[in-house]
Amino acid sequence: MKTDLVKYKQKQKRVPRYYSELDKLYQHLISTLDVLIPPLPMCPIPNTDKEGHLLGRQWWYTLTLPNEIRNETQQGRVEDRLQRWLDRITDHESIQSSEGLREFIESENGFRPNITKNRVLRHIPYTKDVNPVYVHWTDEFNQWTDYLVQLLSKVQKLSYEHSAMAEAWLDMSSALVSYGGLERNPSLFIIYKTIAKQHQQLYSIEKTQAISIYHTIGSEIRYQIRNSEAAENAVQKGCVAWSDYLASEKYVDSCHIAAERLKSSVHINRDKVNEAILILEDARRNKLKLEQHYERMDKQLHEDIEHKHKKNVSKDLLMSIHDYAKSQLFLEQKKLALYEEVLSSVF
Repeated sequence: MKTDLVKYKQKQKRVPRYYSELDKLYQHLISTLDVLIPPLPMCPIPNTDKEGHLLGRQWWYTLTLPNEIRNETQQGRVEDRLQRWLDRITDHESIQSSEGLREFIESENGFRPNITKNRVLRHIPYTKDVNPVYVHWTDEFNQWTDYLVQLLSKVQKLSYEHSAMAEAWLDMSSALVSYGGLERNPSLFIIYKTIAKQHQQLYSIEKTQAISIYHTIGSEIRYQIRNSEAAENAVQKGCVAWSDYLASEKYVDSCHIAAERLKSSVHINRDKVNEAILILEDARRNKLKLEQHYERMDKQLHEDIEHKHKKNVSKDLLMSIHDYAKSQLFLEQKKLALYEEVLSSVF
């Protein structure tokens, strides 16, 4: 990680952290800052081969047929989603000033923040007093979430169909083995046995296609559903800030009316008048504080949603579609190579 901020002792540092520490950082940030913070990605589950060796995140690119040489350089672009999340967090101007982030980066003995209990998010109904931009954003995020949920169901169906096809290949392999056992011609028996093995390999490829769908576009859609919900919650925080400001404005008006009534009373009680004036001044200070808080949040929301959130969502989805298409093309080519082997074994 790199930074130019004065508060950090080192301008460049490698920060090894457990996933639990990343989760603590995320919980700390959402409980202390009023900015749009993208949700922490799920902890990646390690993949291992049959011998128990750890595989890369795009391990399907190492899949080879029996007559092929394993190509380790064929794994393709691999980007850690957790690292991408952390890079975006540390690039946020408001989050950069967080003491929690500084402790997370500079702590030598692990990150142990004092996590405050998450504030219960109040839901503010969208009335005519609410900023219309907030209403537009909320409708936009709701529609986007509905679309992602529908898309996820189609992706899951596609993955299930690949799994079902894999079982069909395996059943075909078993049938060929059974039929080949009845064949008296040695040459035909070898052909049936060879084709049966090739169908077992087709089973493995088809299964891998189902898994790669989940790990590329499927997992990204799941994350973006959570991301959309986080953005909607950020908008709701803006509505709460606006509602609090309006309530303070009404309270100032009522305090002003009460003070004026006391001052215009026939029998003026100076102690009560002075007390009313103090309450009015305190209400005005609170109103100013809440107004400034709302204005800061409103400005930050526009920056976060229009210039960060939407841009990052498009970038991430395009990247996942690229990975999905590339993985499927690679595996389809493996299937094509097997079909060619079937032809060569028959003729």
